[in-house]
Amino acid sequence: GRSDWSSDVCSSDLSFIAGKMDPLPGGVKFSDDVTFMYLQGTTHVDALGHAWYGDQVYGGKSAQSTVGGHSHADVSALGSKGIVGRGVLLDVGRQLGTDSNYQLSPGTCITLDDLTETAENQNAEIRKRDILLIRTGSIQRYYADPAWSAMSEPGLCYSEELVEWIKEMEIP
Repeated sequence: GRSDWSSDVCSSDLSFIAGKMDPLPGGVKFSDDVTFMYLQGTTHVDALGHAWYGDQVYGGKSAQSTVGGHSHADVSALGSKGIVGRGVLLDVGRQLGTDSNYQLSPGTCITLDDLTETAENQNAEIRKRDILLIRTGSIQRYYADPAWSAMSEPGLCYSEELVEWIKEMEIP
């Protein structure tokens, strides 16, 4: 495409003009798109395979089964077909955050009451099998100061009440 600031230079050409890229043999130039993502700070469909108490991971597998991958919590089948459902964004960062960016402090424990109160204040109904997206504001903190990742991220706190609610609501 064309750059807004120059009608004579293709924006893809700028890397070559700046000397950051060289044409391929024969003079062929090229461009590509790149995405950089902090994978552990985004939606994490296979999260149950990444954390555990004691010596067992989700599904009763040994914690030693995580060496070299998480085949027991593999989501490639989901990825090949896609995931479709009703998504509900719960902005817990806005609900409980204390700063102007609506971020939860590192280590904040999100309870079932926090989730239901957030939904109520947002006038959002949580239905059976809804896909819950819980915004904590952590990714903003990471971009502002990557050193924060050494701290404990905010997240759901274990309680029997929360586990039973998730099971009862069939939250994926």
